Amino acid sequence: MYQETFVLDDNLPPIEANKIIAAGSHYQECKTCLMQVYEPSCDRDRIENRMRIQRETLPKANIVGMTTLGPIGPETEVPRDPMITLVYFEDSGFSTYLFDCHETDPREAGKQLCEKIAETDHVQGVLLLTACAMIVPTPVIEELEARYPDISVFGAQAGTEQLGNDQSMVFTSREICDRGILAVVFYGEDLHIKTDYNLGWRPIGREMTVTEMGENGYVKTIDYEPAIDVYHKYLDVEPDDAFYSNVCAFPLLTPSGNRLIARVPTHYSDDGAMRFPAMLTEGSKVTLSYTKPTYLLRNSLASANEMAAFAPQAIMLFACINRRVYMGNNHADQEFDYYRRICPGLSYAYGYGEILRTPEGGELLNSTIVAAGFREGDIPEGFNAKQYADPDLADDGSKFKSLSDRLATCLEATTADLKQTIGDLEQLVNRDQLTGLYNRRWIDEEIDQRISMHRRRNDQQFALLMYDIDHFKNINDAYGHETGDSVLIELSRRVKAMMRNDDVVGRWGGEEFIIIANNISLENAVKLAERVRESIAAEPFSAVGTVTISFGVACAQEDDTPVSIFARVDSALYEAKNSGRNCVVTH
Repeated sequence: MYQETFVLDDNLPPIEANKIIAAGSHYQECKTCLMQVYEPSCDRDRIENRMRIQRETLPKANIVGMTTLGPIGPETEVPRDPMITLVYFEDSGFSTYLFDCHETDPREAGKQLCEKIAETDHVQGVLLLTACAMIVPTPVIEELEARYPDISVFGAQAGTEQLGNDQSMVFTSREICDRGILAVVFYGEDLHIKTDYNLGWRPIGREMTVTEMGENGYVKTIDYEPAIDVYHKYLDVEPDDAFYSNVCAFPLLTPSGNRLIARVPTHYSDDGAMRFPAMLTEGSKVTLSYTKPTYLLRNSLASANEMAAFAPQAIMLFACINRRVYMGNNHADQEFDYYRRICPGLSYAYGYGEILRTPEGGELLNSTIVAAGFREGDIPEGFNAKQYADPDLADDGSKFKSLSDRLATCLEATTADLKQTIGDLEQLVNRDQLTGLYNRRWIDEEIDQRISMHRRRNDQQFALLMYDIDHFKNINDAYGHETGDSVLIELSRRVKAMMRNDDVVGRWGGEEFIIIANNISLENAVKLAERVRESIAAEPFSAVGTVTISFGVACAQEDDTPVSIFARVDSALYEAKNSGRNCVVTH
């Protein structure tokens, strides 16, 4: 495998570049050849003419490409000339699929792509390029994740010369689509692909909640106030022609699995709503963010050094222009240079958003650099990747700190203090003081939210498991209330240890407890209750010996309210208590 990149300008027009490529041994001897084309212009005639030249003079090259994002401001430098990258494969192959979303929605495109992958052996990764900011690739990513969770997906949303005038396109050797999804499926028994991404932004201030969504992905309110007020209140940013330039360096962060991912608003409406290329949903938790150039550079350097240990023969980078706006052109180029030391011929492109989905999670991203490294064959025996140490990031011993660094450090420390204070307050307000479990007030609010989500999406199934200690009054009478408290504490610890990560355990009151089990059927909820019940009865308590518990179980139904589902689980527990105790009853 070999990779080389050319910039097509006045000094190197397409025909001359193609002559150089065609004469090279890599083009002549390769099994397959992928040509990536990143085109700053959204002129369809120009792109069609260039693709005609490419396929006539380089018939062995299979072209995939997209239009790229232009500069946001006068100081932001991005490529203004087309860039072509050739990746020559010796043994591996790839298949290209273009889905026109004028005719096929993204969900159906994802299903069709999965069927194509099912017909292919040894698939190692999927490059995904999408056109039109309204075409969110999330449904395609979800379909791939459901069918092929071990296959990495990476790529970008195409960009345009002018923000807000979405004429973005994706294209192959013979097709151009302004509302499409382009997928390249890489396969090969000896092909290896490593993906990674760098963020570097850190949360500041308090956590907020998306409280209302509008049409076309617009976020209408955050904490019940117009969404745009977040940027007006904390950054003094007005909704005007400079809105994107002013906010792009301050993305909102939201949790995705165990990661924080960034969301950058690109449009706003007269009523104060904001639209993000990577959509948020009602209930999403968001936080404003900040960073320092050194944070971004150190993250990228660490990732590049890790990529170097993979011994890649080709690297594709998909970067967010927000990083360039914030860091400046020199530092942004420095990030690319970390990877260029590994693969001088790497490709890179700027789009509306970056795409990465791995077994660890991910989706459509903002403010990141997504890296995909390729290698055919094993890492050479005795290979020792040289780890690069950037002298610009070394501590020079200077006692002077820049004003921006001092302000960022102050924000970081203030945010940490704020989180600690909020955590302490939440502990007092939402936690039971004896057991440390969530209290009845918090459980009430959580059940209400789960019911609302279940009504919007029937696949958001959950169950309530209510249990209490059999004959707990006898324990208090025989051993005293202090010992009874120790039983409650020990029971809480043992039950909580048996729960999944997304299950919630709370104390309802006295010796009554409740479990909110997420994404679970009634059958599996009963199995969970039986497993807990049997475990508690099997292991004596240190202070009082054997203790048993009784369970009531109920699953959310389509027409449920918080009152109706609680009435069912409470009735089930009452029946369990009257049926001999130490059992599980469902309603």
